[in-house]
Amino acid sequence: MSDTTQIVLSAAGCVVAIAGLSWWRLGKTYEKIPTTIEGGKRALDAAAEWAKWMSGVQTAMLGGIAWLLSDNPSALGSLSEVRLAFAIAAFFFTGAGLFCCAWVLSGTSSIALRLHENRSDGPDVAFDVHEKTIFADERTPRLGNMMALQHWLWSCGLVSFALLVLTR
Repeated sequence: MSDTTQIVLSAAGCVVAIAGLSWWRLGKTYEKIPTTIEGGKRALDAAAEWAKWMSGVQTAMLGGIAWLLSDNPSALGSLSEVRLAFAIAAFFFTGAGLFCCAWVLSGTSSIALRLHENRSDGPDVAFDVHEKTIFADERTPRLGNMMALQHWLWSCGLVSFALLVLTR
């Protein structure tokens, strides 16, 4: 098996492991944090802002990968196996992280609507947005799970991208 294949399979294995651990948390019950509806809204806004920032960085990384590999399009076939593997891993992790960002951002409006289901005036665990499912369907992951997955994929993509740059 070539070095490229081994690195790509390792990267895919890491994504599967990270996703599995994040989804494993889906079935677990954690202590929800009592907060007010205002606290829930502020946490949701912060999560959305962070996802927007991360998606900008990830989009720039994808552009950087394309730029680094398009210096000479005919030279793509002559890339070292290690450099090609880092490029594939960076693209894979970053693309998957960007997908998670999109899911977090698309789910924030659903969570915001469901915050108003509870009529409590004081602190209540129903306003803990990190433990709410992204969409009303209980089969969708919780916001906290998706944010954890998004961060792990982002960091793995960032490391892969740095290694791609350093092997230049």
